[in-house]
Parts: sequence; structure tokens; C-alpha cells
Amino acid sequence: MLSSDEVRRYYESKWIRLGRTTFYSQYKSGQIFSYWWLRDPGRGMDTVLCVDDDGEIDNHSYYADNCMVGVRPAMWMRFKEN
Repeated sequence: MLSSDEVRRYYESKWIRLGRTTFYSQYKSGQIFSYWWLRDPGRGMDTVLCVDDDGEIDNHSYYADNCMVGVRPAMWMRFKEN
């Protein structure tokens, strides 16, 4: 998962940050975009920051066991030049 600083750096526009839900999730919840976790700790114990359904970094923290917030995996890759 990314930190809030990395999200600001690599996803400069809030439109790029939007977390689109699956068709099944859209059918069940009626939501097209969802919140997704960041790895930054929140304000209180057991809370974490996330990106909201408008693509903004949400400074309100959510409990880490909130099942309504999605995960947007990220990985660093190093390519060897020939």
C-alpha cells in the first residue's frame, strides 16, 4: 500500500486516485467509486488514513477493521538495463 506522500507524488490528480469498484460491488452497493487504504496511521489508536470516493486523501481516520474500505495494491519494480 502507498503512503499519503506517495499518493500525492505519483497520483497528482484526484481523478487518477479514484478507486473504481467491481461490477458486482456496484450492483450490491450502488457505488461506482470506493475508499481505499493508505499505510499511514490515523489520528487514533487502530485507525488508518485512506483515499475517499472523490479521490481526495481523507484526513479523517477510519478503523483498520472497516470492511467498506478497499485495497489498492502497489509494487516497486526495478528493471535491469541490457
